[in-house]
Amino acid sequence: IGPNGSGKSTILKSITRQLKTIGGDVYVEERNLRELSYKKLSTQMAVVLTERMHPE
Repeated sequence: IGPNGSGKSTILKSITRQLKTIGGDVYVEERNLRELSYKKLSTQMAVVLTERMHPE
């Protein structure tokens, strides 16, 4: 959780492989994201919405 523009969406997109990194590395628990299995990662992640999605 952080202020607008702090990179929350960018890091989530990198972890879920929706955004291909073009430079540098992303590490999760001291392991390079490219070395981790997406299937294994996806079983350990959850999304929590902060706004209601119910139609009025």
